Amino acid sequence: MRPRSIKIFLLDGDPAGIRDAQISMSTIHAIAFRKLQLARVRDKYPDLSRAGIYLLLGFDELQPERLVAYIGQAESVAVRLGIHAG
Repeated sequence: MRPRSIKIFLLDGDPAGIRDAQISMSTIHAIAFRKLQLARVRDKYPDLSRAGIYLLLGFDELQPERLVAYIGQAESVAVRLGIHAG
């Protein structure tokens, strides 16, 4: 493997806010945000309506100290995230 850089853009200037990460010279693009920020992310990132893979993180309802993850794919990530947030 060759060395690469990851560029992380803090949309709000806050590390806990909306984070946009890209690997230089790659098509990989990741956006990290909280469920309450979904509407703003949809407005700022129209590409979210394209096909893609997404990862949802949360806590297990039966064991609140346990972190769980759900990995999904969709033809429109924005629509699918809206369904999850519903």
